[in-house]
Amino acid sequence: MLEQRNLKLDLLALGLLALTIFLAAALLSYDPADPPSKLVFPERAETLNVCGRSGAVVSRMLFDALGLGAYYLLFSLVGLDAVLLARRTITQPALRTGGWLLSLTGVTTLAALAVPWLSPGPMIGSGGYLAAAGRGLLQMHFAAVGAYILALSLILGGSLTLDPGHPKPDRPNSELLSNLDRPEVVTRPQPAVGPSRSCCFTSAARS
Repeated sequence: MLEQRNLKLDLLALGLLALTIFLAAALLSYDPADPPSKLVFPERAETLNVCGRSGAVVSRMLFDALGLGAYYLLFSLVGLDAVLLARRTITQPALRTGGWLLSLTGVTTLAALAVPWLSPGPMIGSGGYLAAAGRGLLQMHFAAVGAYILALSLILGGSLTLDPGHPKPDRPNSELLSNLDRPEVVTRPQPAVGPSRSCCFTSAARS
């Protein structure tokens, strides 16, 4: 019901939805030659990004840091916004945030290991600076097969903590569930002890 909704939570979900739409438009219309890029000379004066100069700057920063992981960030924001709009309670947010960061690290590192040539624009590679650090660390201590296994383990282990949460029931439903959880008390008729009063009256009438 509308009066039972959390206004602050709804405003947060709507704000996150606006941010997600902005990031989607900025990432999908990203052009490596948009200013402040130094890839072309002379510098392009016009920005082709549909979100303007701010969209070009934000998309460039995300691709530099995360590479293809920027799209994973975008899909994660879509999922989080869907959970908030569905009024699901997110338990243990710190644990789930840590698990998501592990999965993000695994996704970017796997992209750098498997498809290093598939870069969305930055020269650092397909996984950005985060994957460059993770790939270098894995290849320093493990062989190629071990690096793939650890990257997949990060993705799987982090994804296990990403539970959509539980729906927040309305008050009448919660009261009904609490009543159902209570043990049912069954009253049984007690057996009559001694002769009943009607039998006494019948015996007196016969006498």
